[in-house]
Amino acid sequence: MLTGLLVSQIFSYAWYIDDTNDIFINPNGKTTIAGLSKAGLGTLHLLCLGIFTRYYQLLKKGFGVLWRSDHSLTREEHREKHHTLFCMATDLSMLKLFESFLESVPQLLLQVYVILFSHREASILQYLSMVFSFLSTAWALVDYRRCLRRSLPRISEMPSGLPTVVYLLYKLGTITSLLSSLL
Repeated sequence: MLTGLLVSQIFSYAWYIDDTNDIFINPNGKTTIAGLSKAGLGTLHLLCLGIFTRYYQLLKKGFGVLWRSDHSLTREEHREKHHTLFCMATDLSMLKLFESFLESVPQLLLQVYVILFSHREASILQYLSMVFSFLSTAWALVDYRRCLRRSLPRISEMPSGLPTVVYLLYKLGTITSLLSSLL
């Protein structure tokens, strides 16, 4: 469980640092990111609060765009602000995907192995834990795909509703076949 948290914090911090060096994201060359210095961000990530910082920044920027009363923005500027928000959400979704594959999948494999090869009956809690690990992994894949499609400017957005459910079922089937082949 600790591995997923640490890896996601390391990647989050590395992406923040990378954003300061990117001339498209940081054209002014500011040394602060999200109002924090590199040392401040490093401290937050060492305290395992980097992901929460990303969520806070996304919500803050999102509310700023949503409640902005200034109608002087051109259509292109409005689209650019939304694109920035979608890119921030995609980063969070990718970090969740890392966490899912480093936490839920090993836990799920261990649970399936214990249930299949132990000679005692499994409890309801073990089955529930397996189901939630399974769904967490599948949903992380679906969420990342949806966010990625939104963040790419020339790709149409994945519609919600039935297409998302079908893709979720597809991912559930894919994960099931991979798990069964590993065991």
